Formats: sequence, C-alpha cells, structure tokens
Amino acid sequence: MTMREDRVRAGAPSERARFRDLVRTFRTGVRAARRSRVVSGLVLVSLLAGLSTEVFDRLWTSQVVDAWGGPTAFGITSGAAWFTVFALVGSALALLASLLVDRWRPAMLRHAHPHRLLAVLTALQVAGVVGFATSGSLAPALAAMWVRDAARAVAQPVQAAWLHRSIDSDTRATVASLTGQADALGQVVGGPPLGALASRTSVPLALLVSAAVYAPAIEVFRRLRPNPRPTGHEAAPRNS
Repeated sequence: MTMREDRVRAGAPSERARFRDLVRTFRTGVRAARRSRVVSGLVLVSLLAGLSTEVFDRLWTSQVVDAWGGPTAFGITSGAAWFTVFALVGSALALLASLLVDRWRPAMLRHAHPHRLLAVLTALQVAGVVGFATSGSLAPALAAMWVRDAARAVAQPVQAAWLHRSIDSDTRATVASLTGQADALGQVVGGPPLGALASRTSVPLALLVSAAVYAPAIEVFRRLRPNPRPTGHEAAPRNS
C-alpha cells in the first residue's frame, strides 16, 4: 500500500498475452545483461552462489548432529528446539548487523557502485563456511555460521538494489529473473555433486569445497566496474 510501483510501464493486456512479446522481452533482457558489466557480473555471482550454498544449507544441521550431538543446556534436549534457537539467534544477529551497518555506514549501503562492500561481505561468507567446517566444537562453529548468515543478510538487498539500478524498467523483471534462474541452475548443478562428495568423504570436506567454489565471487566483485556510459537507472558512483 505504501510502496507503490508508480514507475512501472505495463503494456496492453493483448500485448502481454502474446508469446512473441514474451520472447522479445526475454531477448532484450539477455542483451541488457551482455552489454552491462554490472548485470553480467551479478549474474555470474548468482551462479557461483547457487553452486556453493546448496550444500551448506542442506548439511550444516547434519554436521552439528554428527559431530557434536547438539547441546543439552538449560534442560533442553530436543534437537528441534535447539535448531529453532539457532535459527532465531541467527535471524536476530542478521537484523542487528543490518541495523548497525545502516546506522554507522549508511553511505556504504546506498553507494551507487558498492563493489568493495559486496567483496568484503562475500569474503565474510566464505570465511564463515570455512570456520564452520574446520571448527572443533559447537560454539565456534555456530559463531562462524552466524557471521556467514549476517553477511549474507546485509549483502542480498544491496546486491539486488545495485542490479535494479543498472537496468531499464522495460527489462528489470526479466533481468532479475535471469539472476534468479542462474542461482537455481547453480543449485541444481552444484548440489548433487557436493552432496555425493559429503557422502563419500565427509561433510566438512564438502563444505570446504563449496567455499572454494564461491571464493571467486570475491574477485568478481573486486574487479566489477560500472559501464563507461551508464544507461537507464545506472549512475556513476557517488562518494559520500
């Protein structure tokens, strides 16, 4: 009700119903991704994220149960209860991290070209996975996981806003869909092999491999530069 889409230009119902219009829109989105360094870079990062994150999201609970058996403090012995506590603490820390960054470094979140911030947040995510995989006890493993989740929570809206600023309204939904499909494709391609690796060797080894797969995204962000001649809503970086 308050976030109205006043700038959206919708076509006539008859035009939206035509298959060739959908194909034309898709092709336009692909062309926009190809000619924009920012968009193509973010699509690549989404693919790397999909390749690497699926195994962590599916197997971190298995690692907790298999390696440490779960805590039994405060008279709570139910695994479901403890995993609920872990999730609530992670969500609270992610929210706190977002609020602190927004309070102390708002210019970083709103920068027109936040490649350095996203490179740092991606490095924290990789370090969090490595820390979780190599921890010898539950407490540092959870701390590493919460660092990873907090960095991810801060990074996702910044990355999405950067993508939307870099494309025209005509193809915004299509290009945003491309990044989502790249992430989904990465999950389909990367999830089963890493899951098989975890079954044949160990969960920590599969997690370390997933961290290595995602690590190149740090360099992608670090090297990502705006287009020489921005189009649409992409603008030159502002220094605040």
